[in-house]
Amino acid sequence: MVHPQVLVITPRRLPSFFSTSIFDQIDVRLARGRSFEEISQGPFSPGEPTSALWARVPGHLEPSAATLAILGDYVTGGMAQPLGRRVMSRSLDNTLRVVRLEPTEWVLCDIRIQALADGYGQGTAYLWSESGNLLATASQSMSVRFAPPLG
Repeated sequence: MVHPQVLVITPRRLPSFFSTSIFDQIDVRLARGRSFEEISQGPFSPGEPTSALWARVPGHLEPSAATLAILGDYVTGGMAQPLGRRVMSRSLDNTLRVVRLEPTEWVLCDIRIQALADGYGQGTAYLWSESGNLLATASQSMSVRFAPPLG
């Protein structure tokens, strides 16, 4: 796990094709792993199956189960980390297991990819409060394919 007290200040830049999605409303900071730019521009090389990001919905200090479910959907994006390439991952199923709800501005999404085989993958996110308490776990299975080059 990435230590919950380490908050990275640099905002994550979203590609323009996310500008009309719900992810445009979430403030994200990369805590561990490669940035979108690093993965998109190469060189393409396999990486770690783990990554982490801090996320918040501005103005929402008390995350709900619904908010945590949205943040848990970052598992699909974590598939690019071990592959070292931009991918298109589509969730096939997801499960959110809420441990506790407590006020926190930022939620640490500690993402771990467990498997990738024959175009399908699975992963888990541990969702932590700023004070280091586990809020929930989110798991997903997904279809995975390489994304077309940007440009």
